[in-house]
Amino acid sequence: MEKILSETHRLNLHKKLLIVFALISIGVIGFLVLFSFTFSSSLLKEKELQSRQLVESALGVVEYFQHLEEQGALSKQEAQNNTLQALQNIHYGSNGYFWVIDIEQHSLIPANSSTPIDHEVIVQANKKGKLFFQNTIELALNGGGWVHYWWPKPKSSTEQQKVSYVSHIPEWNWVIGTGLYLDETKENVLWTTFKSTGFVMLVFLILISISITFINDFFSQMGELTVRDALTNLHTKRFLEEIIPILINKQESAPNHYLAVLFLDIDHFKYVNDTYGHNYGDNVLTQIANTILHSIDHKDYCIRYGGEEFVVVGLFKNKIELLNVAERIRTKVENTLFDIDGLEFNVTISCGIAIHDNSKRSFNETLLLADKKLYASKEQGRNCVTI
Repeated sequence: MEKILSETHRLNLHKKLLIVFALISIGVIGFLVLFSFTFSSSLLKEKELQSRQLVESALGVVEYFQHLEEQGALSKQEAQNNTLQALQNIHYGSNGYFWVIDIEQHSLIPANSSTPIDHEVIVQANKKGKLFFQNTIELALNGGGWVHYWWPKPKSSTEQQKVSYVSHIPEWNWVIGTGLYLDETKENVLWTTFKSTGFVMLVFLILISISITFINDFFSQMGELTVRDALTNLHTKRFLEEIIPILINKQESAPNHYLAVLFLDIDHFKYVNDTYGHNYGDNVLTQIANTILHSIDHKDYCIRYGGEEFVVVGLFKNKIELLNVAERIRTKVENTLFDIDGLEFNVTISCGIAIHDNSKRSFNETLLLADKKLYASKEQGRNCVTI
C-alpha cells in the first residue's frame, strides 16, 4: 500500500511539475513574443532617430562649405562639388552612406548621374505604387521627415527594407538623406530572443542586462551625434570624428601646409572646482573656450574634447605659425583675470602639438601623440607648449 501511495504521490508530483513547467514555458514564450515585438519597435525608433541625427551632422558639413561660398573662398560650383565629395567619403556602420538628389530628381550621390532617375525605378522603390522620389522631395520641402522604402544594399541587387530621414537644403535645392537597413534590426532581435531562451531563472536577468545596455547605447549615441557642446558652444568630439576625412582631403590639396593638432588642458582645474564650486568652474571653461576660439583662424576648428580638455585642428603654413597660435592661446589664457565675488585669480593652460602625416599614422594616432606632448608640458611645469 505504501508503495502504491508512493508511486501515486510521485505521479501527482510529476503532473504538478509538468503543469508548472508548461505554465512557465507558456509564460516564457509569451514573454519572448512580447519582448521581441517591443524590442523590434524600440530598435526601429532608434534607427529613425539615428538617421535624423546623421543627417543633421551632414548638414553641418554643408553649412561649412556654404560659409566658404559666402566668404568668396569658393565658387558655388566648387562648394557644391566639395560638399558632395566630403559626404561621399563619409561612411558608417557596414552599409551606411549619405545620398543627395535635387528637386528635379537628379541623383548626385551615390550615382553621379546628370539624368533623371528612371521612372521604373521610382515606381518599384515603393511597393504601394506611389512615386517614391517625388514623395521624398515633397516631404523634404515640407520640413523633412522619415520615409520607409525598399532599396538594394551597396554592391547588391537584392532589395532590403530601409528607413531614411530626409531634409531640404534650400540654398542649393538639394534633398539630403541617409538610410538604415532594417534587416540588421531583425537579425538583432532574433539573436537577442535566442539568447533569452536560456535558463528560466536567468530570463529576467538577461532582460535587465539587455535593457540597461540598450538604454546606455541609446543615450551614448544621442550624446555622440551632437555636434555642439551645450556649455561652451564649441564643436564636440563627435563632430571632429565626422570631419576627419574632410581635414585630410584639405591637407592633401594643400601639401605645403601642415595639418596639426593642438591638445590643450587647463592646469589645476580640479582646484578651481573644489575651491570655487562647479558653477564658477563652468564660467572659467566658457571664458577659456571663447579665448581659444578668438585666438585661432576662422577656418580652424575648436573642439571641446572632454572636461577641461580642448583640441584645435587646422592647416598651418609652417611650424612658426603653428607655435605662434599655441603661444597666443597660452598667453591670453594666462593674462585673463577671473573675478569671483571680488576674489581675482588666474589660470594657465598647457599645450601639446602634433603634426599629422597621413603616410605614417592615422589621425587618431596623431591625436594620441598630441596628448602625449600635452603631458610632456605638464611634466615640464605646466603653462607651456611642447611640439
